[in-house]
Formats: sequence, C-alpha cells, structure tokens
Amino acid sequence: MATANEVDAGRAIFETGVGVTARIMGMDLPGTGFACRRCHGLDGAGGREGATVMPAIGWDKLAAPVASRPAYTPELFRKALETGISPSGRALDAAMPRYRLDGAQADALMAYLMALPAIERRGIEADAVHLGVLSTPRSQALASAYAGALEQALAERIPAHGIFGRTVKVRPVGVAAGTDLKTAVERSPVVAMIGLAPADSGLIADLLGDGMPVLFPFFPLAGTEDRDLAHGLMADWPAVADAIALRIKADGRSDLILAAGDAGDGRLAALAAALTRAGVSYRLGDDLSVGMASTVLLLPRPGAADAWITRLRRDAVLYGMAEDFVALRVRLNGAGIRYRLAVQGTSVASMAATAQLGALEAHALMAADLLHGLLLSAGRDLRRATLLAGFRNLRRQAAPNLLLDYATHPGSGTAAVEFIVE
Repeated sequence: MATANEVDAGRAIFETGVGVTARIMGMDLPGTGFACRRCHGLDGAGGREGATVMPAIGWDKLAAPVASRPAYTPELFRKALETGISPSGRALDAAMPRYRLDGAQADALMAYLMALPAIERRGIEADAVHLGVLSTPRSQALASAYAGALEQALAERIPAHGIFGRTVKVRPVGVAAGTDLKTAVERSPVVAMIGLAPADSGLIADLLGDGMPVLFPFFPLAGTEDRDLAHGLMADWPAVADAIALRIKADGRSDLILAAGDAGDGRLAALAAALTRAGVSYRLGDDLSVGMASTVLLLPRPGAADAWITRLRRDAVLYGMAEDFVALRVRLNGAGIRYRLAVQGTSVASMAATAQLGALEAHALMAADLLHGLLLSAGRDLRRATLLAGFRNLRRQAAPNLLLDYATHPGSGTAAVEFIVE
C-alpha cells in the first residue's frame, strides 16, 4: 500500500511535472511544461482538444481492460510512460510526451492515480456534501462566526432535501496548536475550504499544494495561485496594485516614496511593478524617509501604522490599503493628512452596503449564492473537478454596480477596486 509521502510525490509530478523530463518531437524538455493535468485534467478524466482525445488516466480506468488494449500493470504503465507503447503494443498518440523518470517516480505517480478517485470525492457522500471553514488558534472567533453565517445563508437557498439528493453542510476544520494541517484536514474531509481568514493566509499554499480548493478567502489572492483550485470574491493583489498605481498617476502626484514594514512583503514587489507599468516614478523608503516626501505609499506591519502616521508631513498625501489605516482616520483627519485608501474587498463592501449587512454576513451571502450555483452546475456526478468546472461560466450580479465574472477574471471574479478618499 502506498504511503502518504508517495501519494504527495505523485501529486507533484501529476500536477506540475516537477523532477521529470519530457521527450517530445525528439527534444528533451522540462516536465514542468508537460504535466499530466494539462491534458488529462485535474481529475485525470481526460477530454478532447480538437481532434485529439485525451483518455481518462485514473488507475481504476487504466487497470480495467478495454476493447483497444489489455489492462495496465505497473510494469506496462512505466513502459508506456517511457516508450509510448501501450499494453496493446501500439504506439500512443504522438501528442503524448515520453517521460524520463525513475522507478520511485513511476511508483509515486501510480500511487497518486490510485488515490485520485477518492481525492475527487473527498467530503462528498451519497446524501451530503461537506464544505469546510478552517479554524486555527488565530482565527477561531472569525471562523466560528463565519461558519454559522454561511450555514444559515446556504439554508436560505437550498431546500431541505438538498441538491440532487445531497444536503449541504458546513464543517469547521479545527487545527489545534502544534497539529499538522494535513492531518487536521484528513480528519474532517471536505470538498473545499471556504472563507479562509486573513490570519491564516499563510496556509493557503499548503492547502492548495494538497489539492484542497480554497474558495472566497477574506483577503485578495496573490494572483500566482493555481487557477483551478483558488477562487476569490475580490480583486487579486496585482489588480489592487494596478489600481493604486493608476490612482497616483491620475492624481498627478510626484515625489513618491514606497515603503513597507517588511521588505519581504510580497505586495511590495507587485506595487513596484505596477508603478513602473503606470509610468510613476518612486523611491524605496523606510520608516525614517517617509517623513521627507509629499506623497507616500505605505504597507506597514500589522499594528504599526500608527507609528508611521506620526512621521508624515502635514501636507503629505497617503496611499495605502484601507485595512491598514481605516481605523486611524480620525488621527489622519486631525493631522490634516489627505489619504486615498484602497478597499481590498470592494465586492463584499458593495454587497454589505446594498443589503445593509455586516461584512461577514455579506461575504457569507455572496459565497452561499455562488456555491449554490456551482453545486447546481456540477449535477448529480458531484466531484471536486465538476464543482470547480462551474467557475468557467459563472457570472453573478453581486450588487447593483458590481458583476462577478469568473470567465473574464478566473481567480477573483472582478478587478474592481474602490477608494476611501479624504
């Protein structure tokens, strides 16, 4: 029986092609450009691209004989990967790369293909589908409140008998201090993690790396996540950075200092790139130099914004994120400092204003509406892949002035960013 480490290693090969070499048209190329999922799909179910048919490659399919070939065995599977010869003795389609991989890699990939059907139906039962809300010591209060709000919002949309005979349940996934995230998730199987809290944003890579869909987190996506597995409710960070840069340009501001409390803050590089694209000149600064410029774009560490405000010139114009400075607006106004603060959750804020709800309830309402649509589009054959496939054509009017359109914006549904201006 395959170990969890073997399955994880196989997942990495299947999803990214890492560590293997692909030979195609006589050339040896990095496997990262020819990962299995690119043609056979996240679920390994295959499909069609023009006249080319990509077969299903879940091990349950490969191990079953069909009219055109005998069943695959571990030895025949590795032979097919390396030589392109199927169990029938015929050559596989020329579009299928021939891979160079060792025995351990072939065994790991086979282990993942064996596990894939169960992964696709994780959190899905004959009469119920389970959605998760991650709860860690840092996010417990928010997670508990959100799980209740989401459950209520779903109950208002989904009949008591469920969708296609399945009721929809929200399952808190608790991760105690010192507990391994993977272990905690395996103990509480869910089809997707909903509403990840800002305090747990550092866990998104681990969740996605384990093949867990992360839907509608409370923070902007970085824009680099797996677009099949991660979908947000608000403009992603590159879109936010572009909006800020274009706002500074439109305001005609110069003498700009860009500063972050943490030089490793990934947002800093995105903002620098956005300013360059917009043709806005800037200097990188620190907590001392911010008091020397008339225009400042600040990304303070959590809880450190107050100290930075004391250093700003009274004639300065401050640009930044509303989440960092909105609680300090009275101080900013008292000091005569003008500001332009980007609202990261514009879609949620619009829904909250329209429905006269708090941000948490508005977020749950939007998520429930989208999940209802996704579950309907998935049909009776509900799997991870069929649920996520619904995003390809998903469009919802989140508020009178805001359309969420995942066909146009696959990761976030929107590029809209509003500003609080003073």
